[in-house]
Amino acid sequence: MITLQEIAKKAGVSTSAVSHVLNGRHGKLSSETRANIEELLRKYRYQRNGLVRALQAKKTNSLGVLVPSVRFSFYAHLLEAMEMRARECGYHVFLIQTHLRPDVIRSEIDHLRERRVDGFIVVPSHADVSIYRELSEGGEKVVFLDSYIQGIDIPSVDTDDYAGACLAAGHLLEAGRRKFLILAAETDDHSPMAVGRLQGFRDTLKAAGLPRENVLIERNGLDIAHGYESTKSVLRRQKAFDAVLASTDMCAIGAIRAVHEAGLSVPDDVAVIGFGNLEEGQYLTPPLSTINQHPEKMGAQTIDLMLEVIQAENSPESRMLQPELVVRSSSIS
Repeated sequence: MITLQEIAKKAGVSTSAVSHVLNGRHGKLSSETRANIEELLRKYRYQRNGLVRALQAKKTNSLGVLVPSVRFSFYAHLLEAMEMRARECGYHVFLIQTHLRPDVIRSEIDHLRERRVDGFIVVPSHADVSIYRELSEGGEKVVFLDSYIQGIDIPSVDTDDYAGACLAAGHLLEAGRRKFLILAAETDDHSPMAVGRLQGFRDTLKAAGLPRENVLIERNGLDIAHGYESTKSVLRRQKAFDAVLASTDMCAIGAIRAVHEAGLSVPDDVAVIGFGNLEEGQYLTPPLSTINQHPEKMGAQTIDLMLEVIQAENSPESRMLQPELVVRSSSIS
């Protein structure tokens, strides 16, 4: 790659003369000299050092976005919305998949700091809150996405998980279901998402007057394999249930597989509802009822909040999106 000094040497001018042309300040240069410099810049496809300019301006117009994974459509839709909104606002996005591993989150944040990003958008891991406390106390511009951590002054954009869980449980109760299997996060997962969804399920079923023996809770994990294994284990123990409240769509997909393998029908024998409205759920047999978290709105609002944080002296308020019940064939006969 050619340097500014080499362009100046070929043009027979000083480096400051080339710099003046690059910055549109060429009033003292003859038209012939300016045209010669511009021709050399085009010929050798000279690229200015964007990081140097950014450091001079103390702004890179770039954002670091750290999400667990883009394997499932929820985060894919979320990222698409963020990229579109960021581009509209003149920003670029650096995407990192963390798999919620604190060591990965910490190392990638350090890498993004070296690139002088203007702000960090993070789906936080609750396994190591010190990472985010250090960011906040260090003066970095940070927004939490799809979760938050209590006691740390970082604004967030999230879905009302408790309200969504109440919608899901209420729907299955209205459908006449009375024996429930709840698929919840692992016992050491104290994230607002895990806590809010489980509490919403339990409170709604309790308010309906169901006896405790009519509610089974399996705390194993939130992916397809966990949903499958948990449901299979309950069926193997011959515990009766006619409805599954899954904390994620992935869990629900695994549960449907286990129910079918047991020779039972969804939804005739067992109604199933998930949480997240993954695109994959529409193409199951039967299509999956779920709770829509509106990733498109969430993505756009996250960028808007991030820009508010960058521009504001005080921390803007967090934003909570309201979920929506999506009824498909997995929960109604």
